[in-house]
Amino acid sequence: MEHLVMVDSRNGFIVLCKKDHAFQSKLNLWISHIMKKSLLHFPRLKKVIIETADENVFDPQPFMQHLEKLQQEFSLRFQEFNTIVPIVKFIVNPFSTVDVSETAIIIEKYDIILQSHAKDDNFWKLIDKNKYPLLSSAALRINCCYGSTYLCESLFANMKYVNSSYNPDFNMLVEEVQCQ
Repeated sequence: MEHLVMVDSRNGFIVLCKKDHAFQSKLNLWISHIMKKSLLHFPRLKKVIIETADENVFDPQPFMQHLEKLQQEFSLRFQEFNTIVPIVKFIVNPFSTVDVSETAIIIEKYDIILQSHAKDDNFWKLIDKNKYPLLSSAALRINCCYGSTYLCESLFANMKYVNSSYNPDFNMLVEEVQCQ
């Protein structure tokens, strides 16, 4: 059900970026644990290995290859997100300062900032558009990215329902009406 987060109308592009980053981090964690033969995140796999064979003969290579391929495919699919991450960071929290030398702390800070400010929709509405036209324009473009897609999809779903078999056939009803 996590994949449905991306199509929900209440979730914008910022939430989608956050979910993308979280999943890529989760894949990195899983790969590092599989490499160490730690099955902490894979309890069913651990159970199968214990039941069928000795835990010491577990070969993590096929699982690592599968996870690395998944990571590669996911990165290719969402590679354009990486180009606009700095813009999204700025849109989420324009007053934050970032120390470039500490990469791990930057990632943690990015997650915390996105979690705490992802619902601050009104901030960019309060900015003077005449004084900061480029900033407000960029913020509006980022924030409306997926709302319009949802509206289009819901419109087509409603049109499909209206034209479905549940809708009465007015031509047939007119033909059956008898004049008095």
